[in-house]
Amino acid sequence: MGLLEICYGVLLALLPVYLAQYLQIGIKYVGFIIAIFSFAELICKTPGGWLADKIGRKPVLLTGIGLITLSFFLLTIIKKTVFLLPVVALSGAGMSVTWPMIVAIISETIEEEHRASSMGTLGMVCLLGKGIGPALGSLAILLTGIYQGAFYLNALLACLSFALIYFLVEDTLSWQARKKKKDSPFIALLRLLAENKTLLVLNGLLLAQALGFGILVPTITLYATKVLGVKAQVLGSFLLIPVLFMAALTYITGKLADKIGKTRPIKIGITILSISMLILPFSTNWVYLFSLIIIFGFGYALLMPSWTALVTEEAPDSQRGIVLGSVGTMQGLGFTIGPLLGTYIWESWGWAAAFYLCGCILGLGAILAFWGIRGKV
Repeated sequence: MGLLEICYGVLLALLPVYLAQYLQIGIKYVGFIIAIFSFAELICKTPGGWLADKIGRKPVLLTGIGLITLSFFLLTIIKKTVFLLPVVALSGAGMSVTWPMIVAIISETIEEEHRASSMGTLGMVCLLGKGIGPALGSLAILLTGIYQGAFYLNALLACLSFALIYFLVEDTLSWQARKKKKDSPFIALLRLLAENKTLLVLNGLLLAQALGFGILVPTITLYATKVLGVKAQVLGSFLLIPVLFMAALTYITGKLADKIGKTRPIKIGITILSISMLILPFSTNWVYLFSLIIIFGFGYALLMPSWTALVTEEAPDSQRGIVLGSVGTMQGLGFTIGPLLGTYIWESWGWAAAFYLCGCILGLGAILAFWGIRGKV
């Protein structure tokens, strides 16, 4: 998973630069191409999860990695915008199944009492991959002397991931689970969500978290550079430290959740996220911002391992793939709407309003968690 997260970090950080500077594509078309990637990732998550419940986790995961590898090779040779669109969509479709399948495989391999620890380790690996991905991509460009060097690196890492999964990972979906399906998978999913209040609340909680985080994607860097005056040259290092902190802490909080239960970390984590955003506009000091980002990272580290572990525990074996795909869709929806909403609020009512809105949405998630998640360990 770490290798694929490096690919993800390289792609999202360097693809816009490659399109705008090397291919000389206009900014509005760059945004459209990136949106195609996000849209493909969004719409393929739930169908990918359904397919995994039907034919197994490993075949779907290998297919996704294969699509990712192919798309990176194609990015090195295609230069016309009209041909880039299906290639980027191919990459988004491949990326859409990696997280749900890996989480499903881990959850079906690890015992429940150690599941939060395993999800904490997975979260640490994901954050580290996303954190070092852009730096490795830039190094590949520097060493090869061409922008395509970053995509060659991604293709190599994706090939390595494919080989590791193919030779070292066994499929975890039992034949008994595959034979359980009677209803339409999507009707069965809706029935499951209607009958399982905790699972429904966890979906709503992730939507609130993703929407709040989506608002932060454009606004936090704009706030750092435009309001606090942090120079663009040091912005990456400024944000890398909290990412590394979150990665280390996620590993620790996952182990903690296996000992104290998963309910309290979820509730405390989402509450910390909300409060840290609501008080962020109180000062324009960069030390204040940095401190709040660290606190925000602590809340994230408490929330995500326990949330992921609890989702896998609530999902039946025969529907775990489509459940994880559906929560991935909720996450993608939040990250699609959030940036648009955040920049609109910034331009209409100022930078502080964007953070207040983020805090309020995360606060709604906290209320939902305290109301709907009870008696779970």
